[in-house]
Amino acid sequence: MHALESALSLELAHGYVHPIQVDRNVGLLAAVGEGMQGKPGLAGRIFTAISRAQVNIIAIAQGSSELTIAVVVRRDGLEKAVKAVHAECGLGIRPPVPVFPFGESEGLAPSHKAKSRE
Repeated sequence: MHALESALSLELAHGYVHPIQVDRNVGLLAAVGEGMQGKPGLAGRIFTAISRAQVNIIAIAQGSSELTIAVVVRRDGLEKAVKAVHAECGLGIRPPVPVFPFGESEGLAPSHKAKSRE
């Protein structure tokens, strides 16, 4: 945070940007995969599934490669959102990927060993 404030010190001093705030009560859900590229309606399906689970979407981002859709939700709705997206996309066959809300270990997910999917 200090590095960010330092990099933006001129803008902050002149009021060009608002002071930086951290919200530790949010989590990031990222849908990632090569099969997402060029799939019309996939983002809509993801957003609709999250909405049906009664979870509010705070922010959305998608890279130009179309390989990732990232959604920010309140931390208390993160697990419901993940389950809803898994159900919508038919991902219930494999165990879900661990969910790590923001704020753990200064924004970093705890380390874990990946299991082989053979």
